[in-house]
Amino acid sequence: HLSIRRQRQMCIRDSTHIMQEVEAMCNRVILINKGKIVADDSLQGLKNSSPSESLESIFRQLTSHVGNI
Repeated sequence: HLSIRRQRQMCIRDSTHIMQEVEAMCNRVILINKGKIVADDSLQGLKNSSPSESLESIFRQLTSHVGNI
C-alpha cells in the first residue's frame, strides 16, 4: 500500500492505536486523546519537537496531564 500511495501521491486516512504502525505508514499525524486533538504535525515534526524518540512516548508525554486535575 505504501508504494502505491507514494507513486500516486495520494492520501490514506487510517485510525489506529498501534503507534509503530503509524510510524511505518504515515508522514503526517494527528494525535487525539479523549476527543481532543493534542498534536497535528508531520511525523518528523513531532519527533523534532520532543526529546522522546518513539511516537508512543511522544503520545504519552502529550497526554500525561490530561484528566489529572
